[in-house]
Amino acid sequence: MTKTITIPLDAPALARGVGFFETILVVRGVPVLLEVHWRRLATGAASLRFPAPSQEAFERAAYHAAGEVAELHEASARVSWLALGHDVQDPRSWKLVALSGPVPAATLQRRKRGRVIVLGRHVPRPTPGLKTVSYVPSVLGLREAHEKNADEALFTDARGRILEGTTSNVFAMRGDVLITPPVSAGLLPGVMRGWVVARALAAGLTVRERLLTRGDLLAGSFLTGSLTKIAPIRFVDGVRAAQPGDICRALAKAFEIEHCR
Repeated sequence: MTKTITIPLDAPALARGVGFFETILVVRGVPVLLEVHWRRLATGAASLRFPAPSQEAFERAAYHAAGEVAELHEASARVSWLALGHDVQDPRSWKLVALSGPVPAATLQRRKRGRVIVLGRHVPRPTPGLKTVSYVPSVLGLREAHEKNADEALFTDARGRILEGTTSNVFAMRGDVLITPPVSAGLLPGVMRGWVVARALAAGLTVRERLLTRGDLLAGSFLTGSLTKIAPIRFVDGVRAAQPGDICRALAKAFEIEHCR
């Protein structure tokens, strides 16, 4: 729910984008895959030699926010770890801020329509692989998607190979083989991406990591994200794509049974 939070204009989080956040799916007041979200945030902070919140404090903030939307079957909680004091190496300069609300309408539309565009240029991100509040490239990419009647924009590398979406990871299907770009290419290690890879391997499927092409997407692909969950890509740059098939449906059903009922 919306809250009023006082942040000094010269706080590093506001003035320089020094902060991290996690967007968490909430089902009937319970945050989903919460420990994985905390680990990603803490790892990201530590990788830049910033203090990290304790798991207990992070989970307490998430559950408090989730409790405010417990009446909804599905909702969203955003837990941010923000540098509000000037000494960013001092843990006392950092604060956890948690907000919650309904799953955004744009996300629900992404699940349903599955329309993506491939960005026609390499858009550099200031901290690839980290979920920081320096989010301008994703905002610009998503704006371009909406201008073209799409729901998600996919970043590419300098050679035009597909990396990830503004708020999602991408998988392509080749029979019973899942193909997804490697985290080593500078991707955010998506929580849902990790769940899909683990579940697919446990089911005896093959998962291969390589960068994708537009042709890979058109042959059958899907998006993953904490709020997007598992969503088939139906159109790529306005061209209808083949559907990813039974394995994608089985993975989506398994996630719903495990976390959303």
